[in-house]
Amino acid sequence: MMTEAFAAEWLKLTKNRWAMFWAWGFVPALTLVLGVLIETFSRATPGGAMLGSAAPINCTLDGLGSYGNFFLRLFPIAGAATLFAGEYRWETWRAILPRNERATIMLAKLCVFAAAGAISILLCGVAGFLAGLYEAALFGNINWPAVGAGEVILSLITGFAASFLQLVA
Repeated sequence: MMTEAFAAEWLKLTKNRWAMFWAWGFVPALTLVLGVLIETFSRATPGGAMLGSAAPINCTLDGLGSYGNFFLRLFPIAGAATLFAGEYRWETWRAILPRNERATIMLAKLCVFAAAGAISILLCGVAGFLAGLYEAALFGNINWPAVGAGEVILSLITGFAASFLQLVA
């Protein structure tokens, strides 16, 4: 029954495109746009080329931490309000919801919120990485971490987990 409730809640979320974009798509888009603008204008200032080399992995970690900003956390909070209270609007979706217990439906809503938040955090990380590659294209020198791939992957997983727990909390 939980899988049907999750599928119904995910369907409701994907059908409400405005709420989905503003709650979980706006912050990754803003991360990419601001990352590109910051790199463009920092290189355009006198002495901007002296800032150092590009570090796409650091930019990825910065992207994963986008929800550390309190203002940006308001967007998924509004998405959670839409998700949890959305079935009581005039265009109610209760008719397509499987007949489950209330606890199962609320757990499914929480799982959908967590899944959408995880996807949004991953998209923020990708946006940060793309901004780091843009920085590398402007600067021409990439500073890859001096540690092995295992440590880099562990730091990315840790950054994702910290952002995810912060967002879900």
